[in-house]
Amino acid sequence: EQFAENVKEALAVFGDDPKARALDLKGKKCLYYKGSENVGDFLAYCKATAFAMRVYEQGVVSSEKSRIQRECNAEVANMQRAADAAEEHLSAIRILKKHNMMGELKKELVEAAELREAYPEAGLSQLVSLANFPISKSGLNYRLKQLVAIAKRIKAEEKEWEIGFRKTSK
Repeated sequence: EQFAENVKEALAVFGDDPKARALDLKGKKCLYYKGSENVGDFLAYCKATAFAMRVYEQGVVSSEKSRIQRECNAEVANMQRAADAAEEHLSAIRILKKHNMMGELKKELVEAAELREAYPEAGLSQLVSLANFPISKSGLNYRLKQLVAIAKRIKAEEKEWEIGFRKTSK
């Protein structure tokens, strides 16, 4: 324990307080550092440069793995959001067709619905590039949201009608 305390004091002189702690693990005295950079600094201070380089390398590899995992997680989340949105659009289109509303919609909304149906797995950017009419990504998104809103109103009216029908039939 005294050795660990002595090393800790020596390292405090070496630089900022390295936030090392003296620990007793299974009867053995240890010096604990949080973070591989502090461990690498300690090893470099002790002239164990080969070990310090290995620790720094592991830190870089670990950091890079974490970055790649974060990017992968973000990409998966984006794909899931796009799939959820596409399913919402397709569900709205099915409701509109079920209620024979497609003929009642503006031409622009029908075009958006047909485009979504033709390419159900495409993202908004892909849909815009596949469209045979001029439209921006935000414009297409707006039209698809309008379709969803109309379908939600139809569903709400349908539920109100069912509730009213149940009350009058009792």
